Amino acid sequence: GPTVIAPGPVHHDHRVEHHKPTCARMKSAIAPVSSRSNTGTATSTALSLATHFGSLEQLMQADQEALEQVADVGPIMAEHIAHFFANEENDKVIEQLRERGVTWPEHQAQTVSDELAGQTWVLTGTLETMTRDEARAALQALGAKVSGSVSKKTSCVVAGPGAGSKLDKATELGVKVIDEQGLIELLKS
Repeated sequence: GPTVIAPGPVHHDHRVEHHKPTCARMKSAIAPVSSRSNTGTATSTALSLATHFGSLEQLMQADQEALEQVADVGPIMAEHIAHFFANEENDKVIEQLRERGVTWPEHQAQTVSDELAGQTWVLTGTLETMTRDEARAALQALGAKVSGSVSKKTSCVVAGPGAGSKLDKATELGVKVIDEQGLIELLKS
C-alpha cells in the first residue's frame, strides 16, 4: 500500500507562535486580491513580478507606482504588495526563512517592449519547444497580458497539440489562432 509518513512529536516553538499574527496579516492583505483570481492568474502574476524585477530584493524595494508597471498588477494588488513589504514584521520573517536556507531563484529581468501592449493572449494545448511559463514570460516581455480563458477581448490564441475547448471557443468567436511555430516567428522578430 501507500507509504504514510507520520509527523513527529509536536514541539512548542515560540518563534512559530510569534509569527501567527504575521501570517494572518499576510492572508488578510492577499485575500481581497486572490479571492477574485484563480491559481493560474496568481501563477501568472508571480511570474510577471519575478520577470519584471529579477530578484526578491528589487521587488521588496518597489513602490506602488513601480508595481503598477507590471503586467497583471493593478492599483489594488500593487497597494497590497507594497503594504506587505513595507511591514517590518514581514521583512523579519523573510530574513528568518533565509537564515534557515530558504532561497528565491533570481529571474532574468526582461526589458519590456510594447509590441503587444494592450493585447490579451491565451496559451492552450502542448508546447514542444518551450514550457508554458517560458512562453508566458516571452509574451509578457513584449507587453501582452496572458489569460487563462478565451473571450471576445482575446487578441490571439497559441494552440498546440491537444488544444481543446479554448481552441473551439476561439474559432467560434473568430479570434486569431496561431501554432507554436507562429509564436516562435513572432518572438524572433
